[in-house]
This record gives sequence, structure tokens and C-alpha cells, in this order.
Amino acid sequence: MKIVICDDDEFFLTKLNGYISKILSEKQINKKILSFKSGEEFLRYYEKFKDIDMVFLDILMKDITGIQVAKKIREQDTSMQIFFITSISRYIMEGYNVRAANYLIKPVKYNTLFRELDKAIKLLQSRYKKYILEKNDFGIFKINQEDIRYIETFERNTLIHTAAGNILSYKNMKKHLELLGEDFYRIHESYIVNLNNIKSLLKMELELESGEILPVSKHRKKELMDQISIYYGNQL
Repeated sequence: MKIVICDDDEFFLTKLNGYISKILSEKQINKKILSFKSGEEFLRYYEKFKDIDMVFLDILMKDITGIQVAKKIREQDTSMQIFFITSISRYIMEGYNVRAANYLIKPVKYNTLFRELDKAIKLLQSRYKKYILEKNDFGIFKINQEDIRYIETFERNTLIHTAAGNILSYKNMKKHLELLGEDFYRIHESYIVNLNNIKSLLKMELELESGEILPVSKHRKKELMDQISIYYGNQL
């Protein structure tokens, strides 16, 4: 587990690092804790690696605020656990726009941190390996599998359709299926669909929750129906 603490108060950085390290050691969780003194420094790291599970962000940093940092993260990552650190409670409402896990009011108490970390860790563990990383000429993208609606062939590449937008991938359809979980099925030579996003199965097509219509290959339809029945626990 990789955790970031971002705060321009060096004393607080050291103290929070010690708290988090102690809690995770007690829980026997392998961890790496990184500390940054500015939002810009953290974002430079994040843009390069995109491998952070959890971040503790001071709201009132110089030049760029914790809220601004969180907004940039949410443009590419919907699963990172974000905790805001503040001594001023009036900023709490702003966190809802970036789906913050919670706020920690300075001075942060050990018991409060233990409780919040425990909840965040359980959530992250339930999502373990539930995301894929895509690297293309535009950058590196961390994509939650649950956010993928479908994948289609696109010229000589593939296109991943997500809730936040479309992402170009250089992987072929076979490689996607190897990396994705059991929620995904290839319904056509040119389409892989997230079974959780299917709204209805028509004659030779299916409709997604988004209203999009995708073709279903004739030789794949029976197996698709069997797969859907298994996926939904034989409720169909």
C-alpha cells in the first residue's frame, strides 16, 4: 500500500508519518509512505507514477490548495482515498465535490486516525486489483474496472469507454480480457462489455444503462445469455 502525506508543515508531516506507520505496522500491512511539502511536488510525482492508494492533503498550502490538487487527481483517478487535513472546518463542504473520504481536523488524534484508516483500508482491499493502468501518447491512466462501460476496436488499437470519457489503448482485445475480471465478456469481434452495465438484451443487440446499443454476434449470443444468468445468480 502506498500512502502520501502532503503538507507544508514539516513537524506535522513527521508526526502524521509516525502515526500512520505505527497503525499499518500493527495491522501487518506492507506500506510505503511518501511525504511532500507542496501540492505541485506531489502532482509531479503522481503524473509520472499514478500508484497512490491514499493521500492526506493539507487544504491550506501555498500556491495550490489541497482542494485543487484533489480535483486534478479526480480527473484521472476515482478510487484513491483522499483525506483532507485542516484546522478550519468551513472548508469541509468543498470536499464533497471531489468525493473525499473524510476530513481530519488538526491536531489529528491517533484514535481518530486509526478509525479512519481502518475504514479506508477495508475499502481499498475490497477493490484490490479492480483497476487497470493504460499508457498511451497522452499519458498514464488508472481506470477502475467498474467505470468501464465497454471496449471496442478502434482502427489498429482499442478504445476504452468509461464513465469519465474515452481512453485510447494499444492493447488488443485478447489482452484486455486477460487483464479484466469476470464482469467482462466479449460479445462481438469488436466489443467487450461490462456485464454490470447491460440494461437489456435484444434480438442481436444489447442496450447499456447509458442508452448505447452494441451488436451481439450470433455465435456468441447463447453463451452471453448463459454468462449473464451465472453473473446475476440465475435470476433471469
